[in-house]
Amino acid sequence: MCSEKVCQAITATLSSSGWTEYIANDDLQSGAGSDLNANYWSWPDVYMDITGTLGNWQVDVSRSDINWNTDIMISTRRLSDGTGSGTIADGTSWQTVNITGNYFFNGTQDRTGIQVKFTIANVSLARGAGAYTTTIIYTVYDN
Repeated sequence: MCSEKVCQAITATLSSSGWTEYIANDDLQSGAGSDLNANYWSWPDVYMDITGTLGNWQVDVSRSDINWNTDIMISTRRLSDGTGSGTIADGTSWQTVNITGNYFFNGTQDRTGIQVKFTIANVSLARGAGAYTTTIIYTVYDN
């Protein structure tokens, strides 16, 4: 982002060591012979810091599949505004994360400690056993 005499890059930092969900027989809805619980929520939550801004910005979210069953849906939402001198809007409803990317939320000036959460849905024994992996990508744009 550049003005007449100043160039500066927006920095987005995530505080998370990743989320791995291990699904086992204790996730069966009602014991042997039943299907799995269909939904799982991330823990711990992820915190995002957006710094180095000079004005308006927006965050888009997408995913990059490594080994993913596309019948399993990933959604994300913003749980907090974080703190800082600017404002923040949108992103408080669950939004499906896809490979093409979507607008997630926007703000002004620096914000830190923005809490976000994930859920995976449509988990089922019918999807087959395996290790499924995808990467969630947040992209911050100067507006």
